[in-house]
Amino acid sequence: MHSERDILVQSIFPELRRRAAPHCLYLQEVELRWGVTEEESERAAELCLSEVCRSQMLVGILGERYGQVPPKPDLPDLPQYSWVRPME
Repeated sequence: MHSERDILVQSIFPELRRRAAPHCLYLQEVELRWGVTEEESERAAELCLSEVCRSQMLVGILGERYGQVPPKPDLPDLPQYSWVRPME
């Protein structure tokens, strides 16, 4: 999805920011894979979910992935992650 990301970064996000500005809205895109270091890779799910929890709105773009499937994340027992846990 490299070409899709390029279109978002080069065209879509700047236009959305331009349209949002007159309404005093601020758009900040977050690529959940950026900024996670090798040392933090075990906490990648927790780091990404913390960004989701900080957001007021989320637009997700999902694609197929080949390769390693990460293990189920071991998240801290905090209220902001309750929506991730399976219903009992």
